[in-house]
Amino acid sequence: MINEVKNEINFDNYEINYPSIFIPKININTTKKHVSDVFNNLQLGEIKNVNFIKNKDTMRCCVHFVRWFDTPNAVKARKILISDKDIKVLYDGLLFWKGYANRSVKNATPYNSNKSKNNNNNVEINDK
Repeated sequence: MINEVKNEINFDNYEINYPSIFIPKININTTKKHVSDVFNNLQLGEIKNVNFIKNKDTMRCCVHFVRWFDTPNAVKARKILISDKDIKVLYDGLLFWKGYANRSVKNATPYNSNKSKNNNNNVEINDK
């Protein structure tokens, strides 16, 4: 349940673009535009870019943000990701991508060195 997620997370301790969302499996025919459209409709944050990592028959995807929004869905999703849990990003009806916090070394530093403040569609929270 959502109440199992760390409610004491203080976003002031994180960069406004942290975390990026890592999707470990996405259909090989999926386009960057489709991913961008889905995330723009969810209003989670201002998208910086979408990267694909191609495997043999599938792809992995990373969605990087300029900043996360302060909407209820964005706050809920961000807390879950920072708590090392996954989210389900619903698209095309009942289809979904599982999203995780991107832990790549290349990813933005999670902690905010300046301590600056982080200035509705469907996100299904899966915090098993």
